[in-house]
Amino acid sequence: MSVGDMRSVFNNNIKIVKLINELNRGRVFMTSLYWACDMCEIIIYNLLLLPFLYYAVDHSLPVENFLIIECSLIAMVIACDFYQTYYNGKYLEKSNQRITHTYNLRIFDHIRKDDLERFCHPEYKDKIMRLLDLGVYNITSALDMQWWGISVIVLGAAYIYMLAKIDYFLIIVAVVSSFLAFVLNIKINKVSYQIMVEENAISRKLDYVVRVHSLRDYLQDLQTTGLGAVFGKILSCLTLEIQKIAKTITAKMSKYLTAKNILIFIVSTTITWIYLAVKYLDQGTIALSTADIIVSQTVMQQLCNMLMNISDIGPGLQRNSIYVAEYFAYIKSAPDISANIGGKQPKEGANGIRIRDVSFSYDGEKEVLSHISMDIKAGEKVAIVGENGAGKSTLVKLLLRLYIPCEGVIELDEVPAQAYDLKAYRDRFGVAFQNTRLYCATVAENVLMDSCTEEDRERVTQALKSSGIYSRVAEAARGIETTVTREFDPDGIEFSGGQAQKIALARVFARDSGIVILDEPSAALDPMSEAEMFDNMLRAAEKRTVVMISHRLSACRGADTIYVLNGGRIVERGTHQELIAAGGMYANMWQTQASGYADCASEQRSPHTL
Repeated sequence: MSVGDMRSVFNNNIKIVKLINELNRGRVFMTSLYWACDMCEIIIYNLLLLPFLYYAVDHSLPVENFLIIECSLIAMVIACDFYQTYYNGKYLEKSNQRITHTYNLRIFDHIRKDDLERFCHPEYKDKIMRLLDLGVYNITSALDMQWWGISVIVLGAAYIYMLAKIDYFLIIVAVVSSFLAFVLNIKINKVSYQIMVEENAISRKLDYVVRVHSLRDYLQDLQTTGLGAVFGKILSCLTLEIQKIAKTITAKMSKYLTAKNILIFIVSTTITWIYLAVKYLDQGTIALSTADIIVSQTVMQQLCNMLMNISDIGPGLQRNSIYVAEYFAYIKSAPDISANIGGKQPKEGANGIRIRDVSFSYDGEKEVLSHISMDIKAGEKVAIVGENGAGKSTLVKLLLRLYIPCEGVIELDEVPAQAYDLKAYRDRFGVAFQNTRLYCATVAENVLMDSCTEEDRERVTQALKSSGIYSRVAEAARGIETTVTREFDPDGIEFSGGQAQKIALARVFARDSGIVILDEPSAALDPMSEAEMFDNMLRAAEKRTVVMISHRLSACRGADTIYVLNGGRIVERGTHQELIAAGGMYANMWQTQASGYADCASEQRSPHTL
């Protein structure tokens, strides 16, 4: 380890102390007191209580003096033990809960601010899982490791002082043994970290297999298809990966540990006792008092353990340094899409959007959108249509600044989007995504996507009525305070796919936004519900800008402007009548869908239809 590496390890361990103090004030002091008590107990037990008894006998110490000193030592041990019992029994659990709570909030907050693009990389997901699964343990155990190191140094110095009174050669044995074990521990910790990284990636895959088999949404596929065999194969592959790790990395770890244990035993124990035996046999006498014999025996036993501990400190601090460096690197990492706090604030009311020559690619090679230009005026109702994969949903992500265009500019009210405060900018959009996610929270919280106060209740109720789902919610005993799903609440409310989309629309209605984006909002609705939804939506969004993405062209007829995307490009634009008259791609799609609806209607009228 170089001087620079040692400096980095030292600085990172100082950061750990500061971090723990931020996460839970008082933890550093309480842990320091715990370890001080631990050292006090060990010194009293191993170096004072029993040796003092033999010293009192050898020197005929008065009984009164002996009892005063012994009782004082015992009282100190009891006091230390009482505090340690309180620390382990009551304080530690509460403190760990506070640290876990604050630590997770920090990680979650950073995740919410991070770039969506980073979540496409497995390495990023593995890092997140390491920080969430092991982060709190690594941080809290690091403080214990530091005090363990201090304890080892203090007690080791005491033991070495005692041994020096017996024979200086024993100190040389201790130093050599500790150094050799230290070298082996550096290798062990590097292998340990490698095992943790590789097992973490496997654990995330195992968690996915478990999740698929434990959630109701997947159960119908597992019961009616051969999907179970697919996951059985995945599980077998993961097992083979674990076995591979066991055969290679874990086997290497085992060799290092075995070598370390043999080294400690041979150098610190066997050689020591052989040396003392030969020395005193050669002299023909043992020049030690009874107290010295007892102390030397106790110290030698403790020193064997101490040598193991001393050799663990440096590599242990190095391991802590690696963990905390990853944490701080993640927390301090800035997203490519800046929050721009204090940036320009959007105006109230309906907002206009201008897209100028925008191109985008997820991988930097294949363009998903190519030279897109749109001019959506404030209050205008616009539809974007096209086949699957045309780039419609990607365009929505660009509008929301979830991704940055590779080329071109997006403007809100003639101002570049990046000039705005990011949160204020996104707050101007009310979005109903195609894949609606409902959360195990109250109906009101699912609608607001935020905490619900008493002042918000009427707004939530009106939003549910506008989306056509209020009657379903009103059936529940707790109304809008009912928990969504029964995952944790047996009295929760379950919504069908179509009802879930109505909840998504209620989110739009409840939000005071200037632009409404509906990404395939009627995909799970029947035609009658679809017509009702659009009537409600147009009424609620009368004074807002509306951008609607739909594969059902019947929903787009009333739009002021319709944009047709194909292969990431705008191939047509105009009103419904203009595009039908042009006889292009839109007209062909319209005719195809119209004939499909006609076929369905004729089948419904046929007496032979099942």
